[in-house]
Amino acid sequence: MLRATFRLPSGSATATVWQERDGSIHARSACDNPEAAHDALRRILRVDADHRPFHRMAAADILLRPLSRRMRGVVPLMRATPEHALVQAVCGQLIRSSEARRIERRVVAATSGQRDGLYEPPTRQTLCAVHGASLARAGLSSARASVLHRAARRLPWPQLSSATTVQAIARIRREPGLGPWSAGMIMLYGYGRDDAGLVDDLGLVRLCRQLGVEQTSELLDRYAPWQGPASVWLLHHPLAADTRRQQPRLL
Repeated sequence: MLRATFRLPSGSATATVWQERDGSIHARSACDNPEAAHDALRRILRVDADHRPFHRMAAADILLRPLSRRMRGVVPLMRATPEHALVQAVCGQLIRSSEARRIERRVVAATSGQRDGLYEPPTRQTLCAVHGASLARAGLSSARASVLHRAARRLPWPQLSSATTVQAIARIRREPGLGPWSAGMIMLYGYGRDDAGLVDDLGLVRLCRQLGVEQTSELLDRYAPWQGPASVWLLHHPLAADTRRQQPRLL
């Protein structure tokens, strides 16, 4: 069972979501506009995303096929706002994922109010309003706090939604401190772009080293236009964590 709070044009909402054994998804929301909450939940949970073509690709791929049984139901769920994906990206730069999640939770708590015991997702306004000292107490360095402030203020969030993935990634990467991995995080988790891969993720770098592939972008290009879910699956590959084992080069 999932409890979540998210923003609507008229305010914010809270919902409880659960899935039955037959796969059907049910939700109960508390808000003034249940129709808008319904549409927002479908978008965040990616209910309408059809990943069957990716699953067929995975079934025929030497790296993804062994993962398909336990990863088949894993979908990159969107954050409630693209700005939350920015927070996730900045907090996760070059540190362990467990520590990144702790910092992310503290940053969200420092920048957002609560509704029904849950913190509301960050927005451009809430991120720009918080003082750098609060971000430092949350665990961000001054340099990364500046990156977060500047990117939240300067990125054209509505325009990124309507741009192509290539155009949006190019625009994000023009912001100092945001590289290809951060751009992929924002597009995959902020906008649900399955063709945005997590280029240069450290787990994928380890995997590529074992496979004899020079660049993570080279590996992910094999899975176009599904680089996003492919990235998530490949991060669970044993070679992404264990660098002591060897694997033949890819053909």
